[in-house]
Amino acid sequence: MISLAVFSLVLVGASTQIIQPGPCPPLTVQQNFDLPAYLDRWYQQKKYFNYFEENGICNTATYTLNPNETVAVRNYLFNTVTQEPDTILGYATVGSDSGEAKLLVSFPSVGNYDSPYWVLETDYTRFSVVWSCSEFATENLQFAWVLTRERFPDDATLAEIERVIADNQLADRWEITPNDNCPEDP
Repeated sequence: MISLAVFSLVLVGASTQIIQPGPCPPLTVQQNFDLPAYLDRWYQQKKYFNYFEENGICNTATYTLNPNETVAVRNYLFNTVTQEPDTILGYATVGSDSGEAKLLVSFPSVGNYDSPYWVLETDYTRFSVVWSCSEFATENLQFAWVLTRERFPDDATLAEIERVIADNQLADRWEITPNDNCPEDP
């Protein structure tokens, strides 16, 4: 029965996030994470394909601090099929007491599941490379996003991002997020 479940998971996930055998790899995350500096709007530059962003362009993520010390998460994209904006609201909590950039993100409208949100590296003002990995049976499922403060980052920022990707040996399965002719993100 477990083999059937794993096989089904692989079939469903094969066209989505990165699926690899074994546990999640031990990646290092940003230390001494400065949550207040991380807040505000980020523009998505590229990602591993995932079904929940399918047909999306002009993706943004906006983080603000809630009164209860959780982080309000607002993810936005423009859906090219429906020609409508799509927004999902959630929240994040810091999942580490050691100052590491390991957060847990939840979107209650699609289930109350905490997903890992690890900031591998950020300089807070130009870029952030985010990675998520969850283990299921004998496989791990990975997601990754590259976020920038500017919709169109400069070459130096892009080079720094590529260094972080190479240093962490992230799979070269990126999809570029279109950011041209974006409708206004309310």
